[in-house]
Amino acid sequence: MYYNNTYRTKLFYDKINWAKQNGILIPAQYQDKNILRFENRLNNQFVNSTVLGLETTYVKHIYQEEYYIKLIDEWYCLVSAKSELLKG
Repeated sequence: MYYNNTYRTKLFYDKINWAKQNGILIPAQYQDKNILRFENRLNNQFVNSTVLGLETTYVKHIYQEEYYIKLIDEWYCLVSAKSELLKG
């Protein structure tokens, strides 16, 4: 399932099903399990620079702890907001 807007794409899908479709070996402990994957894709430079505080972003930034933590914080805020909506 995809949710798109100008700034972000949110994806929810069955990770086991995806692995099977791509010919990836599934470890025994995950076989016959339901594993939900959630992705939050930042779609444009404005969002990247807003979240990371950088004018230009590169792949190398996700390996730097400062920026990695900012991405985790962004993800956590989104998940927490969704959880609160589901409670009410």
